[in-house]
Amino acid sequence: MAPNSGAIAVLAYLLTGLVVWRHDHVIQRVAGEPLDEYDVYDTDVTWDDALGRYRRAAEGCDEVLLPPSEHSVESILATSAIVKWSDVMEADRYLVEVKSPKSDCIRGEGNLTSGLVTLRDLDSNTAYVIEVTAHNVNSCSTPKEITFTTGVGTWKCAGSSGVPGKVRNIVIPPANITPSGALVSWEPTPKGLTYAISIDPTHVLYTGLEETGEEWTLIGELEPGSRYTVTVKAKNGKMEGEAASKSFVTRLEQPGDFLVSNVSDSFLKVSWNQPERSMYFIVTLNEFSASGDSFQVGERNVTSTVVHFVGLEAAKKYQIKLQAFNFISTSVLLEKTLYSKLPKTTDIRISNVTDHSVFSQWDPVPGALSYLVILRNYQDSQIVKYVENGKKYRMQYEVTGTSHLLDHLKDAKKYQLEIIAKNNETVSLPGVEIVYTRLKQIIYLNVDPEFVQDQSIVVRWERKSGVEWYDVSVDPPTPGVTGIGSIDEEYTKIDNLTPGTFYTITVIAKNHKVFDTASLPATVRQFTRLSKPLNLTASYEDVQHNAMEVKWLPVPHANSYLLLVYDCSGADRTVGPVKERTKVSSTYMPDIYKPYAKYWQYDYKKVESLKLQCETAYQDVQHAVEEGENQPPSKILGQGRITTPHATLSNMRPGTRYEILVVSGANQTQSNPSVILKYTKLAKPGDFNIDPKRIESSSVYLGWEAVGGAQYYRIDIYQTPVLQEMSKLKKGKKD
Repeated sequence: MAPNSGAIAVLAYLLTGLVVWRHDHVIQRVAGEPLDEYDVYDTDVTWDDALGRYRRAAEGCDEVLLPPSEHSVESILATSAIVKWSDVMEADRYLVEVKSPKSDCIRGEGNLTSGLVTLRDLDSNTAYVIEVTAHNVNSCSTPKEITFTTGVGTWKCAGSSGVPGKVRNIVIPPANITPSGALVSWEPTPKGLTYAISIDPTHVLYTGLEETGEEWTLIGELEPGSRYTVTVKAKNGKMEGEAASKSFVTRLEQPGDFLVSNVSDSFLKVSWNQPERSMYFIVTLNEFSASGDSFQVGERNVTSTVVHFVGLEAAKKYQIKLQAFNFISTSVLLEKTLYSKLPKTTDIRISNVTDHSVFSQWDPVPGALSYLVILRNYQDSQIVKYVENGKKYRMQYEVTGTSHLLDHLKDAKKYQLEIIAKNNETVSLPGVEIVYTRLKQIIYLNVDPEFVQDQSIVVRWERKSGVEWYDVSVDPPTPGVTGIGSIDEEYTKIDNLTPGTFYTITVIAKNHKVFDTASLPATVRQFTRLSKPLNLTASYEDVQHNAMEVKWLPVPHANSYLLLVYDCSGADRTVGPVKERTKVSSTYMPDIYKPYAKYWQYDYKKVESLKLQCETAYQDVQHAVEEGENQPPSKILGQGRITTPHATLSNMRPGTRYEILVVSGANQTQSNPSVILKYTKLAKPGDFNIDPKRIESSSVYLGWEAVGGAQYYRIDIYQTPVLQEMSKLKKGKKD
């Protein structure tokens, strides 16, 4: 068959119908049909292009990628060149092939992952053609053809046979040495096409020891802090050149968990984990000046893994350096820079404590620009949360002043308050203060008006949750008073008070918690009544037919008395229209107190309620007293407001019954009333005489004027002894 007969047969077959087998499916091409998905739809596409693409598809390409659009050839030397090209979208590798002239010496061809290749051992002063094809898993591009000419020289692959020379200038810079490996490089060796690498001591797990065509190798998986000798030998086929060696020491592992804690404003703590094979550590402390320069202020050579630096300046910038050592190696130098803390917030003062808020103040911290105010639950140290207007908030605030009001707290609860000073570089340790909120304050403390006496009063209040007892006190203090101190109920009768005294009663809610939760004090003020005037009386001798004198015992602390006289006959009654008082039930209670009345189940003796017998215009004695201050109830003289514990009443009618009322004091201290009923005497019988003409041996005739109102008269007769004068006789004499 002619040399091209096979190609002609293939072309004829493609013109009539093309079947391309690849992988597990078939693509069929029929003459006259458009090119399938492997074609670029371009009017300039030729059949040669199409055939080339189908060839690449048969080799494993599914879709045609675009070839690299741009390229460059750089660093062209006599035996090497660096070729670069633009990345192709979706490509994950590039196949680089030297198309002409071919050579067994050229290194660098093959599959690459980046858009760069270094071709070595090229013939000097030679024009080269290379192809770059983009690939991914099942796609490829048309080859990108790139040409260049090497520089002037004498190297030719054809003349490279023979024994290579000795490897020269093995370089292992310290910067290329790590705890587990080293980057080793050397100069190209004449006639050396590959290099054999070995290391002593060796291990099966060490990497980078395989034969390479490069002038470098990365040896890995070495032991840290160990001494090694690497040997490199150039090869040309089976011929080997003289070996060269270089020793190096791997670095120690760097200390792990390198931590620097600015524990306080004058104290730094440095800690780390000890790496394998390390024996000691050097830790240095540098301080930065205001200009930014640093200078060493401390150094520690230690075998432990913790170092402390004390005596630092507050809010100062420091640099800490750490390096591990043994007798042959060191670790990488670690560095950290930080500021020492601001001074701790001091003298935190808590005031204005209520059941839901506290006010905090503290001394300013030098260098601080602001303060973090954080309130935590004492039990679990969690930041306190609260809800306001349906939103949740945390009690963490940043303030620029030195005080802050914390609100929305729960009553009778223990908290931990933290104040942290801040500036732009650092913070302080938290200043801590324990905070207690109070029990809820009693709001509805009141005096039961039906139980106000001269020596006792009844106070009552609402029940508060969490309260175990109430502390009740009075001011001014009164010896012997009862009903104060620790009270279990929501009421108490305070007895043995001083009459007519203005008392302040204070009630504080308390419980048995280990911290002070006493509520804010609730107070109510109340006068005790003055004592009732005792022994109100008018003796028989002090009662006349038109006047009488009434007396009573003086009442302590009373500076006046109200004396009212009511005429039971009505003849001298002066009571006019009386303003009717609102009738108040004995069980009346203001609405604000009604929800708490269920707690006030007591049975103390109430203030005695009296009514007058001789006057029905008043609802009770108290009503009469209120009206009598401004309107005397009768024409009797001597009644009204007086300052002495006795009074002479006149302008009275003979033989008339009067109701006499006396109260001590006035207004808030007015006493309960004392009341007596008393008659005036009848008038003295006038013109009482004995008719001398009608005096007989056994009878006399008496006469007097009739007395108005008298129903009978009583006559008392007293016998007067007759005295007979006797003559005085002298002894021994006779008349």
